[in-house]
Amino acid sequence: MAIKWLSSGETGYVAIDSTTHRIMRFCESNSSLVYLWHTLQQHVFWALLPSTLLYDLYKTEAVAGPVLLTWLILVIFLCVYRAEDLLIYQPEQPEDARYNCQGLPDQHRDNLEGNKLLDSFEINWIQSSHAVLDSVLLLLPEELRKTRPTVLYFHGNAGSIGHRIFGGDVFHLYKNCLVNVLIFDYRGYGMSTGVPNEWGLKQDAESVLTWLRQRGDVIDTSKIVLFGRSLGGALAINLASKKAHVDDVCAVVVENTFTDIRGMCGELISKDLAEYVPDPLIRSKFGSSKDMEYVQQPIMFISGQQDTLVPPSMMEQLYETCNSPIKVMKRHRLGNHNNTWVCKGYHNAIANFLNEHVM
Repeated sequence: MAIKWLSSGETGYVAIDSTTHRIMRFCESNSSLVYLWHTLQQHVFWALLPSTLLYDLYKTEAVAGPVLLTWLILVIFLCVYRAEDLLIYQPEQPEDARYNCQGLPDQHRDNLEGNKLLDSFEINWIQSSHAVLDSVLLLLPEELRKTRPTVLYFHGNAGSIGHRIFGGDVFHLYKNCLVNVLIFDYRGYGMSTGVPNEWGLKQDAESVLTWLRQRGDVIDTSKIVLFGRSLGGALAINLASKKAHVDDVCAVVVENTFTDIRGMCGELISKDLAEYVPDPLIRSKFGSSKDMEYVQQPIMFISGQQDTLVPPSMMEQLYETCNSPIKVMKRHRLGNHNNTWVCKGYHNAIANFLNEHVM
Protein backbone atom coordinates (compact mmCIF):
# COMPACT_ATOMS: atom_id res chain seq x y z
CA MET A 1 0.00 0.00 0.00
CA ALA A 2 2.90 2.35 0.75
CA ILE A 3 4.35 1.80 -2.74
CA LYS A 4 0.95 2.37 -4.32
CA TRP A 5 0.54 5.63 -2.37
CA LEU A 6 4.05 6.93 -3.14
CA SER A 7 3.74 6.23 -6.87
CA SER A 8 0.23 7.64 -7.27
CA GLY A 9 1.32 11.27 -7.74
CA GLU A 10 -1.47 12.29 -5.36
CA THR A 11 0.18 11.98 -1.95
CA GLY A 12 -0.30 15.64 -1.08
CA TYR A 13 3.44 16.14 -0.61
CA VAL A 14 4.66 18.51 -3.30
CA ALA A 15 8.21 17.13 -3.52
CA ILE A 16 7.07 13.50 -3.87
CA ASP A 17 4.28 14.27 -6.33
CA SER A 18 6.41 16.57 -8.49
CA THR A 19 9.15 13.93 -8.67
CA THR A 20 6.62 11.28 -9.69
CA HIS A 21 5.16 13.52 -12.40
CA ARG A 22 8.64 14.47 -13.68
CA ILE A 23 9.54 10.80 -14.03
CA MET A 24 6.29 10.10 -15.88
CA ARG A 25 6.77 13.06 -18.24
CA PHE A 26 10.38 12.04 -18.92
CA CYS A 27 9.31 8.50 -19.81
CA GLU A 28 6.50 9.73 -22.05
CA SER A 29 8.77 12.16 -23.91
CA ASN A 30 11.60 9.66 -24.45
CA SER A 31 9.85 7.06 -26.58
CA SER A 32 13.06 5.19 -27.42
CA LEU A 33 13.78 4.50 -23.75
CA VAL A 34 10.22 3.36 -23.11
CA TYR A 35 10.30 1.19 -26.25
CA LEU A 36 13.59 -0.38 -25.10
CA TRP A 37 12.10 -1.10 -21.67
CA HIS A 38 9.05 -2.78 -23.20
CA THR A 39 11.22 -4.76 -25.63
CA LEU A 40 13.32 -6.11 -22.75
CA GLN A 41 10.16 -7.16 -20.92
CA GLN A 42 8.81 -8.77 -24.06
CA HIS A 43 11.77 -11.15 -24.26
CA VAL A 44 12.18 -11.80 -20.53
CA PHE A 45 10.66 -15.29 -20.83
CA TRP A 46 13.82 -16.40 -22.66
CA ALA A 47 15.85 -15.66 -19.53
CA LEU A 48 13.78 -17.89 -17.24
CA LEU A 49 15.23 -21.30 -18.17
CA PRO A 50 18.92 -20.21 -18.22
CA SER A 51 18.46 -18.40 -14.92
CA THR A 52 16.89 -21.47 -13.33
CA LEU A 53 19.68 -23.75 -14.59
CA LEU A 54 22.42 -21.39 -13.44
CA TYR A 55 20.93 -21.14 -9.97
CA ASP A 56 20.59 -24.93 -9.76
CA LEU A 57 24.26 -25.34 -10.71
CA TYR A 58 25.70 -22.75 -8.32
CA LYS A 59 23.15 -22.56 -5.49
CA THR A 60 25.65 -24.01 -3.00
CA GLU A 61 28.25 -21.31 -3.74
CA ALA A 62 28.65 -18.74 -0.97
CA VAL A 63 28.55 -15.69 -3.24
CA ALA A 64 27.10 -16.87 -6.54
CA GLY A 65 24.17 -18.69 -4.88
CA PRO A 66 22.46 -15.66 -3.28
CA VAL A 67 23.21 -13.46 -6.32
CA LEU A 68 21.70 -15.96 -8.75
CA LEU A 69 18.71 -16.51 -6.45
CA THR A 70 18.07 -12.75 -6.42
CA TRP A 71 18.39 -12.67 -10.20
CA LEU A 72 16.01 -15.64 -10.59
CA ILE A 73 13.39 -13.96 -8.38
CA LEU A 74 13.69 -10.78 -10.48
CA VAL A 75 13.26 -12.73 -13.73
CA ILE A 76 10.21 -14.57 -12.36
CA PHE A 77 8.72 -11.25 -11.28
CA LEU A 78 9.29 -9.75 -14.75
CA CYS A 79 7.75 -12.81 -16.39
CA VAL A 80 4.61 -12.43 -14.28
CA TYR A 81 4.64 -8.68 -15.00
CA ARG A 82 4.89 -9.33 -18.75
CA ALA A 83 2.22 -12.07 -18.58
CA GLU A 84 -0.34 -9.49 -17.42
CA ASP A 85 -0.49 -8.16 -20.97
CA LEU A 86 -1.18 -11.63 -22.33
CA LEU A 87 -4.45 -11.59 -20.37
CA ILE A 88 -5.50 -8.21 -21.77
CA TYR A 89 -4.45 -8.24 -25.41
CA GLN A 90 -5.81 -11.06 -27.60
CA PRO A 91 -4.67 -10.33 -31.18
CA GLU A 92 -4.72 -14.06 -32.02
CA GLN A 93 -8.40 -14.55 -31.16
CA PRO A 94 -9.90 -16.02 -33.25
CA GLU A 95 -6.93 -18.04 -34.43
CA ASP A 96 -6.77 -16.51 -37.93
CA ALA A 97 -7.36 -12.96 -36.71
CA ARG A 98 -3.97 -11.60 -37.70
CA TYR A 99 -3.90 -12.84 -41.26
CA ASN A 100 -7.47 -13.37 -42.48
CA CYS A 101 -8.92 -9.98 -43.36
CA GLN A 102 -11.92 -11.69 -45.05
CA GLY A 103 -11.68 -9.52 -48.19
CA LEU A 104 -11.67 -5.90 -49.27
CA PRO A 105 -14.30 -3.53 -47.85
CA ASP A 106 -16.20 -3.29 -51.15
CA GLN A 107 -16.68 -7.09 -51.07
CA HIS A 108 -19.00 -6.84 -48.08
CA ARG A 109 -22.24 -8.77 -48.63
CA ASP A 110 -24.26 -5.55 -48.24
CA ASN A 111 -22.24 -3.87 -50.97
CA LEU A 112 -22.70 -6.33 -53.85
CA GLU A 113 -24.65 -6.09 -57.09
CA GLY A 114 -27.65 -3.79 -56.74
CA ASN A 115 -26.93 -3.00 -53.07
CA LYS A 116 -23.72 -1.03 -53.64
CA LEU A 117 -23.40 1.50 -50.81
CA LEU A 118 -19.68 2.00 -50.30
CA ASP A 119 -18.52 4.82 -52.56
CA SER A 120 -14.76 4.46 -52.11
CA PHE A 121 -12.14 3.40 -49.59
CA GLU A 122 -8.44 3.71 -48.90
CA ILE A 123 -6.00 1.20 -47.43
CA ASN A 124 -3.16 3.03 -45.68
CA TRP A 125 -0.11 2.21 -43.59
CA ILE A 126 0.28 4.71 -40.76
CA GLN A 127 3.62 5.27 -39.06
CA SER A 128 3.41 5.15 -35.27
CA SER A 129 6.18 5.24 -32.69
CA HIS A 130 8.25 2.08 -33.36
CA ALA A 131 5.37 0.43 -35.29
CA VAL A 132 3.55 0.59 -38.61
CA LEU A 133 -0.24 0.25 -38.52
CA ASP A 134 -2.63 -1.06 -41.16
CA SER A 135 -5.83 0.92 -41.62
CA VAL A 136 -8.92 1.28 -43.80
CA LEU A 137 -10.71 4.57 -44.46
CA LEU A 138 -14.30 4.16 -45.68
CA LEU A 139 -15.40 7.28 -47.55
CA LEU A 140 -18.89 8.58 -48.27
CA PRO A 141 -19.77 9.88 -51.75
CA GLU A 142 -17.91 13.08 -52.66
CA GLU A 143 -20.94 15.30 -52.04
CA LEU A 144 -21.18 14.02 -48.43
CA ARG A 145 -17.69 13.11 -47.25
CA LYS A 146 -16.66 16.70 -46.47
CA THR A 147 -19.92 17.67 -44.84
CA ARG A 148 -20.53 14.61 -42.65
CA PRO A 149 -18.45 13.58 -39.59
CA THR A 150 -15.53 11.14 -39.70
CA VAL A 151 -15.42 8.44 -37.02
CA LEU A 152 -12.04 7.28 -35.74
CA TYR A 153 -12.85 3.76 -34.60
CA PHE A 154 -10.98 2.07 -31.70
CA HIS A 155 -11.82 -1.63 -31.55
CA GLY A 156 -11.73 -4.05 -28.61
CA ASN A 157 -8.96 -6.28 -27.28
CA ALA A 158 -9.40 -9.21 -29.69
CA GLY A 159 -9.65 -9.75 -33.43
CA SER A 160 -8.69 -7.33 -36.19
CA ILE A 161 -10.23 -4.68 -38.42
CA GLY A 162 -11.23 -7.39 -40.92
CA HIS A 163 -13.59 -8.90 -38.34
CA ARG A 164 -15.07 -5.49 -37.57
CA ILE A 165 -15.69 -4.61 -41.21
CA PHE A 166 -17.14 -7.97 -42.29
CA GLY A 167 -18.51 -9.51 -39.11
CA GLY A 168 -18.98 -6.41 -36.96
CA ASP A 169 -20.67 -3.06 -37.10
CA VAL A 170 -18.24 -0.84 -39.05
CA PHE A 171 -20.13 -1.11 -42.32
CA HIS A 172 -23.45 -0.61 -40.54
CA LEU A 173 -22.06 2.46 -38.77
CA TYR A 174 -20.93 3.81 -42.13
CA LYS A 175 -24.26 3.36 -43.92
CA ASN A 176 -26.74 3.97 -41.08
CA CYS A 177 -25.06 7.03 -39.55
CA LEU A 178 -23.69 8.46 -42.83
CA VAL A 179 -20.15 8.90 -41.56
CA ASN A 180 -16.69 8.32 -42.96
CA VAL A 181 -14.97 5.66 -40.86
CA LEU A 182 -11.25 5.19 -40.21
CA ILE A 183 -10.47 1.91 -38.48
CA PHE A 184 -6.98 0.63 -37.77
CA ASP A 185 -5.22 -2.25 -36.07
CA TYR A 186 -3.23 -1.53 -32.93
CA ARG A 187 0.40 -2.64 -32.91
CA GLY A 188 0.59 -6.41 -32.78
CA TYR A 189 -2.93 -6.76 -34.20
CA GLY A 190 -3.84 -7.69 -37.77
CA MET A 191 -1.03 -6.76 -40.14
CA SER A 192 0.36 -4.05 -37.87
CA THR A 193 3.90 -4.51 -36.59
CA GLY A 194 5.04 -4.42 -32.97
CA VAL A 195 3.80 -5.89 -29.70
CA PRO A 196 0.72 -4.52 -27.86
CA ASN A 197 1.08 -2.70 -24.53
CA GLU A 198 -0.60 0.31 -22.97
CA TRP A 199 2.13 2.79 -23.88
CA GLY A 200 2.26 1.51 -27.45
CA LEU A 201 -1.50 1.60 -28.01
CA LYS A 202 -1.69 5.17 -26.75
CA GLN A 203 1.14 6.10 -29.13
CA ASP A 204 -0.84 4.45 -31.93
CA ALA A 205 -3.96 6.45 -31.05
CA GLU A 206 -1.97 9.70 -31.14
CA SER A 207 -0.34 8.83 -34.47
CA VAL A 208 -3.60 7.86 -36.18
CA LEU A 209 -5.37 11.01 -34.99
CA THR A 210 -2.44 13.12 -36.26
CA TRP A 211 -2.60 11.31 -39.61
CA LEU A 212 -6.36 11.83 -39.88
CA ARG A 213 -6.01 15.51 -39.02
CA GLN A 214 -3.79 15.85 -42.09
CA ARG A 215 -6.43 14.45 -44.45
CA GLY A 216 -8.24 17.68 -45.15
CA ASP A 217 -8.15 16.73 -48.83
CA VAL A 218 -10.93 14.16 -48.34
CA ILE A 219 -12.69 14.92 -45.03
CA ASP A 220 -13.69 17.83 -42.80
CA THR A 221 -11.01 17.63 -40.09
CA SER A 222 -13.12 19.76 -37.75
CA LYS A 223 -15.67 16.94 -37.46
CA ILE A 224 -13.61 14.05 -36.11
CA VAL A 225 -15.49 11.81 -33.68
CA LEU A 226 -13.77 9.20 -31.50
CA PHE A 227 -15.61 5.90 -31.14
CA GLY A 228 -14.31 3.27 -28.73
CA ARG A 229 -15.70 -0.09 -27.71
CA SER A 230 -14.42 -1.96 -24.63
CA LEU A 231 -10.61 -1.53 -24.61
CA GLY A 232 -11.00 0.98 -27.45
CA GLY A 233 -13.17 3.10 -25.18
CA ALA A 234 -10.23 3.56 -22.80
CA LEU A 235 -8.07 4.78 -25.69
CA ALA A 236 -10.76 7.16 -26.94
CA ILE A 237 -11.24 8.63 -23.46
CA ASN A 238 -7.50 9.05 -22.93
CA LEU A 239 -7.07 10.78 -26.29
CA ALA A 240 -10.02 13.12 -25.77
CA SER A 241 -8.90 14.02 -22.24
CA LYS A 242 -5.63 15.57 -23.41
CA LYS A 243 -5.53 19.34 -23.54
CA ALA A 244 -3.75 19.24 -26.90
CA HIS A 245 -6.77 17.53 -28.49
CA VAL A 246 -9.60 19.66 -27.14
CA ASP A 247 -10.00 21.29 -30.56
CA ASP A 248 -8.94 18.23 -32.59
CA VAL A 249 -11.83 16.05 -31.42
CA CYS A 250 -15.38 17.34 -31.67
CA ALA A 251 -17.22 14.44 -29.97
CA VAL A 252 -16.73 11.04 -28.32
CA VAL A 253 -18.78 7.83 -28.27
CA VAL A 254 -17.82 5.01 -25.89
CA GLU A 255 -19.49 1.63 -25.57
CA ASN A 256 -19.22 -1.02 -22.85
CA THR A 257 -15.89 0.22 -21.57
CA PHE A 258 -14.35 0.00 -18.11
CA THR A 259 -13.18 2.37 -15.38
CA ASP A 260 -9.64 0.95 -15.16
CA ILE A 261 -7.74 -2.34 -15.25
CA ARG A 262 -7.62 -2.50 -11.46
CA GLY A 263 -11.42 -2.51 -11.43
CA MET A 264 -11.55 -5.22 -14.08
CA CYS A 265 -9.11 -7.28 -12.04
CA GLY A 266 -11.52 -7.02 -9.14
CA GLU A 267 -14.42 -8.17 -11.30
CA LEU A 268 -12.72 -11.03 -13.12
CA ILE A 269 -9.95 -12.26 -10.79
CA SER A 270 -10.00 -11.14 -7.14
CA LYS A 271 -11.34 -8.10 -5.35
CA ASP A 272 -8.68 -8.47 -2.64
CA LEU A 273 -5.91 -8.58 -5.25
CA ALA A 274 -7.33 -5.52 -6.96
CA GLU A 275 -7.54 -3.59 -3.70
CA TYR A 276 -4.05 -4.22 -2.38
CA VAL A 277 -1.74 -4.67 -5.39
CA PRO A 278 0.53 -1.58 -5.76
CA ASP A 279 0.17 0.52 -8.90
CA PRO A 280 3.75 -0.17 -10.11
CA LEU A 281 2.89 -3.89 -10.30
CA ILE A 282 0.00 -3.25 -12.71
CA ARG A 283 1.59 -3.16 -16.15
CA SER A 284 -1.41 -1.80 -18.13
CA LYS A 285 -3.54 0.59 -16.11
CA PHE A 286 -5.88 2.41 -18.53
CA GLY A 287 -7.14 4.81 -15.89
CA SER A 288 -10.30 5.92 -17.66
CA SER A 289 -11.92 7.18 -14.45
CA LYS A 290 -9.20 9.81 -14.01
CA ASP A 291 -9.04 10.64 -17.72
CA MET A 292 -12.81 11.09 -17.89
CA GLU A 293 -12.64 14.07 -15.54
CA TYR A 294 -10.87 16.04 -18.28
CA VAL A 295 -13.09 15.17 -21.24
CA GLN A 296 -14.85 18.35 -22.34
CA GLN A 297 -16.24 17.34 -25.74
CA PRO A 298 -19.84 16.15 -26.17
CA ILE A 299 -19.81 12.47 -25.23
CA MET A 300 -22.23 9.59 -25.61
CA PHE A 301 -22.17 6.50 -23.38
CA ILE A 302 -23.67 3.29 -24.79
CA SER A 303 -24.24 0.54 -22.24
CA GLY A 304 -25.44 -3.02 -22.80
CA GLN A 305 -27.31 -3.92 -19.65
CA GLN A 306 -26.66 -7.66 -20.09
CA ASP A 307 -22.87 -7.22 -20.35
CA THR A 308 -21.26 -10.00 -18.29
CA LEU A 309 -17.65 -8.97 -19.00
CA VAL A 310 -17.61 -5.25 -18.21
CA PRO A 311 -20.26 -4.50 -15.56
CA PRO A 312 -22.76 -1.84 -16.70
CA SER A 313 -22.08 -0.15 -13.36
CA MET A 314 -18.67 0.87 -14.70
CA MET A 315 -20.32 2.79 -17.52
CA GLU A 316 -22.53 4.47 -14.92
CA GLN A 317 -19.44 5.46 -12.91
CA LEU A 318 -17.78 6.94 -15.99
CA TYR A 319 -20.95 8.87 -16.79
CA GLU A 320 -21.09 10.31 -13.28
CA THR A 321 -17.38 11.17 -13.34
CA CYS A 322 -17.61 12.98 -16.67
CA ASN A 323 -17.57 16.78 -16.44
CA SER A 324 -18.52 17.46 -20.05
CA PRO A 325 -21.41 19.93 -20.33
CA ILE A 326 -22.97 17.61 -22.92
CA LYS A 327 -23.17 13.95 -21.98
CA VAL A 328 -25.75 11.38 -23.06
CA MET A 329 -26.33 7.89 -21.69
CA LYS A 330 -28.05 5.30 -23.89
CA ARG A 331 -28.88 2.00 -22.20
CA HIS A 332 -29.83 -1.10 -24.19
CA ARG A 333 -31.71 -3.56 -22.02
CA LEU A 334 -30.83 -6.65 -24.11
CA GLY A 335 -27.30 -5.67 -25.12
CA ASN A 336 -24.32 -7.72 -24.00
CA HIS A 337 -20.62 -6.96 -24.36
CA ASN A 338 -20.24 -7.76 -28.05
CA ASN A 339 -23.70 -7.48 -29.57
CA THR A 340 -25.10 -4.20 -28.25
CA TRP A 341 -24.78 -2.80 -31.78
CA VAL A 342 -27.55 -5.12 -33.04
CA CYS A 343 -30.06 -3.78 -30.50
CA LYS A 344 -33.04 -1.84 -31.78
CA GLY A 345 -32.38 1.89 -32.07
CA TYR A 346 -28.60 1.58 -31.66
CA HIS A 347 -27.56 3.35 -34.85
CA ASN A 348 -30.45 5.82 -34.70
CA ALA A 349 -29.27 6.95 -31.27
CA ILE A 350 -25.71 7.53 -32.53
CA ALA A 351 -26.97 9.30 -35.67
CA ASN A 352 -29.18 11.61 -33.59
CA PHE A 353 -26.30 12.40 -31.23
CA LEU A 354 -23.99 13.26 -34.13
CA ASN A 355 -26.61 15.32 -35.94
CA GLU A 356 -27.36 17.31 -32.81
CA HIS A 357 -23.87 17.90 -31.44
CA VAL A 358 -21.50 17.62 -34.41
CA MET A 359 -23.36 18.85 -37.49
